[in-house]
Amino acid sequence: MTALEAVWDELARQGTGGRGWLTRRLHPASPCPVFAAVVGDTGQPAILLDVETRSLPPASDLPAARGFEVGVAVQRPGPGGRLWLALTLTDPGERTLFGALAGWEGPEGGLHDWRRDGVAVEVKGTTADPPLTFGVSHAAQLDETRVDHLLVCHHALIEGDEGDEGDRSLTRLVGEIEEGLQGDGAARDVLARRLLHAGYHASAGARYERRRFCLKTRRTFRVQDGFPRLRPDDLPAGIAACVYSVTLAACLPFAIDGAGLVTLLQGTATR
Repeated sequence: MTALEAVWDELARQGTGGRGWLTRRLHPASPCPVFAAVVGDTGQPAILLDVETRSLPPASDLPAARGFEVGVAVQRPGPGGRLWLALTLTDPGERTLFGALAGWEGPEGGLHDWRRDGVAVEVKGTTADPPLTFGVSHAAQLDETRVDHLLVCHHALIEGDEGDEGDRSLTRLVGEIEEGLQGDGAARDVLARRLLHAGYHASAGARYERRRFCLKTRRTFRVQDGFPRLRPDDLPAGIAACVYSVTLAACLPFAIDGAGLVTLLQGTATR
């Protein structure tokens, strides 16, 4: 059971049988208030976002997926008001996936590529040979104080030709993931929406086939005290933003193995 599921269960036990939401805020440092919630009279799990009325698209533009429904509830009316944007589970069989929906954040403007239950993963890749550095595009990107655990997962890739053993195109990789989601329509809908936000569309498959890659190495590093990085508090007054590069050699003392990565992602590690 994930930390989010545990919160849902606790809120459900507190249910009064009345209408409305029972809520608990998640990730207090998040600039957008996010709450775990259950519907008071049914116990249905939900995620609530506290947003400005003017920031919400027309109702016709709200996302939809099998097993979930998206709705809005007025907190304070008017152009300067606020709304609850509510993502509510309608199919109990999809609860595990529902808990992971805030996981892949990168395509929709998240600070990190992947985040769930206090664990954030920043994914980096290069075709440089040898791989020496990776880029950081934001001062807050490697600020580990914003989450419980922050990881950098670095992929060194070799670009090859069609027919080379082990090579994959983007189209093939997406196809393999979709095949693994057969029978789980909600998961396929989530994947399709995230891919679209990232700029991928199946209609352009021929263009994606032109470049094929093989994974050479994958290294995972845990960002903690001593890791080579800048944080917003490190920047001199007057510096509004920065972009910089980190050498892989300096990250090696912070490497973790596959077992350590799995432990963190399962939420069983202690800080």
